[in-house]
Parts: sequence; structure tokens; C-alpha cells
Amino acid sequence: MTAAITQQLAQASLWKPKGYPKLASLMGRSNDVAIFRRFNELNMLSLLSLQSELAALREEFWSQCQADDLAGPPFDKFSQNYETLRDVSGVKTEKQYEILLKIRNGMKEYNELLLQVSQLSRVSKPLKEDLSFLHEWLGDPKGGADFLAKNQNDESFLYEKDTRHDLVTMSLYHNRAPEQDPFARLLRKKVIHWYHICIGQHLRNRTRIADEESNTVVYDESIVEKGANLVATVLSSVLPLVAIVILYRFQDTRLRIYIAVGITAAFALVLAMCTNARRVEIFAATATFAAVEVVFIGSVADKKEGSGGTT
Repeated sequence: MTAAITQQLAQASLWKPKGYPKLASLMGRSNDVAIFRRFNELNMLSLLSLQSELAALREEFWSQCQADDLAGPPFDKFSQNYETLRDVSGVKTEKQYEILLKIRNGMKEYNELLLQVSQLSRVSKPLKEDLSFLHEWLGDPKGGADFLAKNQNDESFLYEKDTRHDLVTMSLYHNRAPEQDPFARLLRKKVIHWYHICIGQHLRNRTRIADEESNTVVYDESIVEKGANLVATVLSSVLPLVAIVILYRFQDTRLRIYIAVGITAAFALVLAMCTNARRVEIFAATATFAAVEVVFIGSVADKKEGSGGTT
């Protein structure tokens, strides 16, 4: 008995998850690949069916109200006193109240689903590279081993490439996409990839492994985000000084104006690409930056004219 238990424990220690349990383990360790179907068409179908049912109940309720109003006492009091509607017994009384209860239940279900679908529509779609990675992992013999395709049923089409419009991601990073600037997203895509190739894969003890069998690791994206913010801050701070240095090297006023236009455009581009500033904020910062350039060009031109006059 003891030997049998020992053998079972040994087999359990060697057991590795596969199929859906293995996919769930990967998604649990890396939210980037925690990708699910939205089933938007089914949500719309459910809303439309509930809407149709409520429309029918609405017409039925108004018809019953009209019939009760024309029936005389005590039924004509129901539309003015709901306490009477609830308390008076009788088949005709129960009919109007029964419809009202159906409307309540239907409205509750409809409103809850409507709010859920509305919230779901705000959840971000997965990035193409994350979806591509999931496809590769599902097809990798050391990863998903094509377990969905082997099912040969509707499940095999859950993550097809043409369904990306109907997919959502649980990644907090992607769901904060409006707050992320393009520069940070570019760094995330490129820097992590090259870091893994050059350094990360050699530091197994310092990386978080999502799936050991397929050698899938997870990196902290907040570090890349902080690096992007640092680079953006430095660039935004240095550009005004760089502009002054460049303008100082040229003596022709017309040429300085052209250079100032180019540098101002570059400054606005840096703000748009490397920060999450709104357009009005970018406009205000660019206008201030341009004003500094104009003051510098004007002061240098005045000094040049003054020195020329005294000479």
C-alpha cells in the first residue's frame, strides 16, 4: 500500500498540465496573452431579444391599463393607486400586476446586460504581437501542441486571426492604452524583444517564467514605461537649449526663422510621440517654446543692428 502511494506521488510530481489547464497557467502568469472572445454578436443578439420582449410587454401593459380604466371600480383606480393594484384580489387585478412584475424583471436583466456590454466595449483589443505569440504558442509542440485544432470543433476557431476585432485582453497595460504614448509602446515592442535575446535568456534566475516547457518568460513592463518617461522628460527639457545653441551658430535672421520653424515642429512631434499630453497642452507648450525662440532671434538681431550702428 505504501509502495503504491509512493508511486502515485512520484507520478503526480512528474505530471505536467496540458490543453486548457496549461493555457490557463500561461494566461495566469502573463496577462498579455490572457485573451478572450468578446462574443459581441451574441451580446447584441441578447440585447435585441430582450428589447423585443420588453417592447411587447410594454404594449401589453398599456392595453391592460386601458382595459382596467374602462372596466370601472375598483379597476379604474389601479393607474392612480398602486397600493390598490397590489392589495385587491381577483384575476383581472393579478393580470396587470403580473405584467408589471414581468417588466421589472425584464428591465433588470436588460439594464444589467446593457451596462456589461457597454463596459466590455471599453476593454482593449490585444496587440497584434501578443495575438501572434499566442498563435505560435498554441501551435508549438512544447506549448499548446495544437490542442484546439485537434478538437476539430468550434473551439478550434476561438483565436483565428480574423477574429481579432472580437477579442479582448486582460492586460492592464493595454487597457491603459489611451494613457500610453506611442514612444512607450514602441519601446515595449522592441526593447523587451532585444533584451531577451541579448541578456534576459541568459539570466534565468532573474526572470519570471510563464511556461518552462516552451521557455516562455515574462518581463516587468513598468520598467520600460519608466524608461520611456525618463527619455521623454530629458528630450523635452534639452530641446529648448539645443534650439538656442543651433540658432546662435547662424547669423542670418531669415535662416534663423526657418530653423526655428523646423525645431518647433520637432518639439511638437516629440511631445506628441513621447508623452501622453493632450493636443491643447501640446499647443500651449509649443507656443511657449516658439515665443522663447522669437525673443532670442529678436534680441540677437537688435544687438547686431546696435553694434553695426555704433561701429
